[in-house]
Amino acid sequence: GIPAWVNADALSQMKQLQGVAAFSPARWNDQERIALLSDDGTSIRALDLSKPIGPGNPRLITTGDGGYATTPSFSHDGKRIVYVRTQHPRGGGDGPNVGIVAGRPGHGPMDLYIIDYEGGVGTALEGASRANFNEYYPAFSPDSRLITFTGAPHGGSAYNNGNAEIFVVPSGGAEEPIRLRANDPPACTGRTSPGVTNSWSKWAPRVSEHQGKRYYFLTFSSTRREGGIHQLYLTAIVDDGEALHTFPALHLWNQIPDEGNHTPAWEEFFIPIVVPG
Repeated sequence: GIPAWVNADALSQMKQLQGVAAFSPARWNDQERIALLSDDGTSIRALDLSKPIGPGNPRLITTGDGGYATTPSFSHDGKRIVYVRTQHPRGGGDGPNVGIVAGRPGHGPMDLYIIDYEGGVGTALEGASRANFNEYYPAFSPDSRLITFTGAPHGGSAYNNGNAEIFVVPSGGAEEPIRLRANDPPACTGRTSPGVTNSWSKWAPRVSEHQGKRYYFLTFSSTRREGGIHQLYLTAIVDDGEALHTFPALHLWNQIPDEGNHTPAWEEFFIPIVVPG
């Protein structure tokens, strides 16, 4: 059943907006239930699912960057948003001049931008706004210190791009992003990356700390297995206080071998149980 706090009009509005919804633990409580969504590709909307539709709900987050916005991701403290900024608007097809298709990135150029939740002007995320490169599908780490994203050279669609790879950059930006070692299949497979559609990286819900180091885990999708079927993989990143260290990937063994798994989610999900009567 639907929880009692859900406003029916807000739920209906959510179905009319675009893209993959983004949430933050800091903005999901008894006072507000915020979902970030794309509008028609020109803006980001903050929709409170617990309140009626009216002035301020959904709230328009104007990026002011002169482009089009899609696929937002919330920092876990609820203070910042990273999003995909493209030069082309939403369109009905998937041609070279369509930047946004059904709320997701289409063709480039596209880069990652950062903006405060309260609004302002979006600014390019250094290391994730490179020339001749598309950056998309961003995600904040649980401590909001890092951002992972998918990247691929200009010239192709963001959807199911065989040349896509996974990168990570500090949320404050860096001169260059870090390419994950997990992009590379084992040498014995004879396959290499780019070429195996590494995409949709998502963080584990917690960061572990031990002896001054931070341990991050994330999952992503790849077509590196025989047959080219999308499957999910696990990898780690360690911050020793001076540098980020990345590691090869492990295949998640409990997947159906011939079943495609393309868009992972890794979070602590609390499913309300409504007992009739």
